[in-house]
Amino acid sequence: MNQSKVSTRYAKAIFELAKEKGKLHEVQKSLHIIQEAIKSVPEIDTLLNSPIITQLKKNETLALAFGNYADELTLQFISLLVQNRREAQLPGIIRVFQDHYLQHEHIKPVTITTAGALAESTREQIVHMVENAYKSKAEIKHIQDPGIIGGLILRIDHVQVNLSVANQLNKIKNKIVNI
Repeated sequence: MNQSKVSTRYAKAIFELAKEKGKLHEVQKSLHIIQEAIKSVPEIDTLLNSPIITQLKKNETLALAFGNYADELTLQFISLLVQNRREAQLPGIIRVFQDHYLQHEHIKPVTITTAGALAESTREQIVHMVENAYKSKAEIKHIQDPGIIGGLILRIDHVQVNLSVANQLNKIKNKIVNI
């Protein structure tokens, strides 16, 4: 079975179980913490993907690493993944779970990239625009990147609108080069 099907099936299973048990928010929070840990601690990814480390050692290590940060249902789920030798799929499973969670909660993740600080009025306008257009709550993530010079880059789901000065300058440069 390919990796995306595995991730989708396991993510759907933990999502439905968490929803059924009234633990959806706890599981989402736990999986978010685990996702951030996997991103920031390369040894966790190595552990998940190692064919040499035994299932018992993986279970013990993951329980020790996340025991204080994850709820019981999430820990049991991770143990099941290890038992079924699907622990390497955990990052993909978490991504799919988060997508289900955001859809269920009617939340639209929005990334705004600006050269400097984001004015509160601009932030509010974008939130209002997204909430009206998508009939969902906007969850804003702001990134500062001086490289865009000015303007902004707006990313909603998999759609990106680049209104940066750097992008406009590149377009002008390309037109001049092609003359």
